[in-house]
This record gives sequence, C-alpha cells and structure tokens, in this order.
Amino acid sequence: MKKSTKIMIIVSVALLLFPFILVFAMNAFAWSAIFFGLLFSPDPPAPEITYAEFPFEIVYEIDGEITTVNDVYVCAYDGVGMNEGVGKYRKWKGYVKSTGEADLILLEDGDLKLACSPGAPKYYMSDPEPPDTPYTPHIYYIRTNDVIGGTGAGILDIEELLEKYKIRLVSWELSEPVQNSFD
Repeated sequence: MKKSTKIMIIVSVALLLFPFILVFAMNAFAWSAIFFGLLFSPDPPAPEITYAEFPFEIVYEIDGEITTVNDVYVCAYDGVGMNEGVGKYRKWKGYVKSTGEADLILLEDGDLKLACSPGAPKYYMSDPEPPDTPYTPHIYYIRTNDVIGGTGAGILDIEELLEKYKIRLVSWELSEPVQNSFD
C-alpha cells in the first residue's frame, strides 16, 4: 500500500471519529462541571436533633385475623448526600426498632412481600417542616425477584393484591414529629 493511501485512511478514520470524541468530551466536561460544582457547594445546615424514636401502633387484618403491632420507628441523621437533580441534601435513615428493617412486613408469599411503612424520617424529623397533614401509612408491595423478561417481571395492581390476600389496615396511632431546627 502506498504511503499516500495510508495517510488518506488515517485522516478519514480521524474525521469519522472526531464527532464522537467531541460529543464524549463535551458530555464529560458538562458532568464534571456539575459534579465539582456540587462537591464544592455548601452543605445544608445540620439538624439540631439528629436522633429520635417514635412509638407507633398499627392494626391490620389478614383474612379476618386482626394483628396489632406496637413498636418504635427510629430516625437518625445520616449526613449529606448530593445529586444533580436537587444538589446537596440532608440524608435520613428510618427503621423499625424490633426488626431493623425500613418497613413493617405484614405478609410474605414467595418473592412477594406486602409491607407498610410507619413513617418517613424527613417527616418525623421536621425536615424542613412537617407538612400540614399527618403521615398516613399505606400498604404496598415489594418483589424480591423482579427481573425484566423473567417470570417475576411486571407491575402488580396493589388493589388486586389487597383483595387476593384479604389484607387491610384497620387503624394506626403514630407519634407527632419533633420540632427540629437547622443551623
């Protein structure tokens, strides 16, 4: 092959790759600018109260059998998180004290769990303020084996699940949020 043909091939390949390299570089620069902008932005103020426990009672019925759960929902400040959608934010963790789980599991059937959350840490810790309406528990499902295209794939209708398992919340008593302040 002639030297001029080799040069033509190299120049052609370079010209074909240039737009892809340019787009990649522009995207890398844009995301890097966002990341470093967030990284060096100020943290949100820390809460005065960083840990609290909230007693609760949830009564539910499964197939005519009434169950009462008396437990404690624990909320703890978990530092600062960040993402490009909201910037930096306060992170919270919440869990049921007796199980260490984030949710109260009401029923398990294979890879399906019906659960109820006794609260949301941001709500209980008044971040930034509790809303005008109190937190309302609700039943939702968790599938542990959801694989796209697999037998566990698909979205379930919660109303159908509630009817199938004859499950419903009867009543609940939840604690009030703390009166928190942020520096």
